[in-house]
Amino acid sequence: MNDEEWRTVAKKGKKSKCKSLAASATSIPFSSTPAISMALSPTLLTTSTPKQLNQDPPKINMYDSIQQEIEKYENKIMNCENEVVLQFYIKQIEALREQQKIVLQPVQQMDFSQLLLKKVTTIEKRVNQLCISKIKELDIWPGNRTQIEQLEFKDKLISHYECGYPNQNTIKCMVLNKYFNRNVVRASHIWRYCTQGVGLNEFGLRYSDLNSYRNGLLLYTSIEQAFDCKQLCFCYNPFQGKLVVKILHKGVDGIMDNMVLHKNDQSLYKDHTRFKDIDGKPLTLPENIYPFRRLLNWHSRCAHEYAKTKKWIPEDDNFSDFYDLSDLISLPGDDLNEQEID
Repeated sequence: MNDEEWRTVAKKGKKSKCKSLAASATSIPFSSTPAISMALSPTLLTTSTPKQLNQDPPKINMYDSIQQEIEKYENKIMNCENEVVLQFYIKQIEALREQQKIVLQPVQQMDFSQLLLKKVTTIEKRVNQLCISKIKELDIWPGNRTQIEQLEFKDKLISHYECGYPNQNTIKCMVLNKYFNRNVVRASHIWRYCTQGVGLNEFGLRYSDLNSYRNGLLLYTSIEQAFDCKQLCFCYNPFQGKLVVKILHKGVDGIMDNMVLHKNDQSLYKDHTRFKDIDGKPLTLPENIYPFRRLLNWHSRCAHEYAKTKKWIPEDDNFSDFYDLSDLISLPGDDLNEQEID
């Protein structure tokens, strides 16, 4: 054969070899030889497994697992009646949310922010509903109390709060910081005596604490009545380190312009103090002697909600607008320096 004939035979041999390789490649199972498959058909690999490139299944599974834990705590919140435990559940949820945030980065980061905001809003609403429910359950200040006083309890308050005068027929009001006749200054139980101590356990207190001097205040009659009617409350001012009066019943029909002393006492003691004059006035207390601030705080919360329903204050009034009550001294069972004082 001449040179031209040899070249023709070589071309036919190459075509035959290529067909044989192609046939052998298509006869190999795709799933059993991933390396060969990738070399021969990378396009086929990409289009057949899109999930491996677009999302990370382990991350999504972990996110769902954390979400289940969050929902468990949310269910516990709805049935929780202890404020301290409630705060623990909320912190656990916040920690789990942070874990979800880490898991999702950078996948669906924008979606997570919206989801977090929605969940936080839901939790806040549930906590608020729980708080209002607890206030309705433990609000023991529906109105005026009995006029019957316990002489032993009154003497105990006079002694511990140092409100007595050499003449024991005269007693100092702890708000006005003035001495009046004994019969116009009331020995007022903060947690009302008629409850027989029911509900005190919610605040880490015992039945015996009902008649503790720390469950009492010495108040001029009209101030005690305003306290019981939730027209005023006592809030803790951390800057002064004192309990101060906060008037809630404001407005045209409020008590701000009312005289504190009864008409006969105004002329007798030459005192024309109005309720607006005692707004923000500190409670007079001996050094390191305090009433149960957790009970006064609870009264403040109940009174604040009541003032909203009566439209004495705006519906959107935030309790943080009051003097700071500090959770360290306001939650049940957590009076500041409780051990040192007792």
